Amino acid sequence: MTDARPKVVIKSPKRFLINKENRELQQKIVDTFKYPRSRQGCENYSRLVCGRDWENIDPTYLQTYAATEDEFLFTLLRTWEVVKLKNEEMEQCRKYQRQAIGIILHHARSGNVKDFIINDYDIRGHLRYQLSLENIGGTQKERDKIVHMIISNAVRRLFEELDLEYYHNYLIDKMRWRLEA
Repeated sequence: MTDARPKVVIKSPKRFLINKENRELQQKIVDTFKYPRSRQGCENYSRLVCGRDWENIDPTYLQTYAATEDEFLFTLLRTWEVVKLKNEEMEQCRKYQRQAIGIILHHARSGNVKDFIINDYDIRGHLRYQLSLENIGGTQKERDKIVHMIISNAVRRLFEELDLEYYHNYLIDKMRWRLEA
């Protein structure tokens, strides 16, 4: 199998740069294919998708469950905590990734799966609004089912990014999460 790419020949590449509209269109096309390949790029991805910072999103912007799931995942990825190490030093680390790694290691040692705990105070106001009954609509039972689906998918994606194979082989049916105040 080869990694050959199809060769695209453009007769005159300068024709795209003739007027301002073509340059703007070309820049939008280029921006469409920019996405983070590492953890450090999540903030840039959010600016690309929304055109503004996550913290300053217009409350009416996110309307789909997939977008809310993405925002919840970014919240999990971007939450930091200070941890005290054995040698009395303090270190900052990503809170939920550290917890997920701990769950994977605990399962590997003991075979038991601990609950994935999400602190209620880590969920920002806009995300709270997106998960509210007022925004989702329907009955409380329908809303709870949708919120469970959104959070479960975000937690699943977090574990998949850490270790896709281990998660699907051992944790997929056993994984539980809960919100704590």
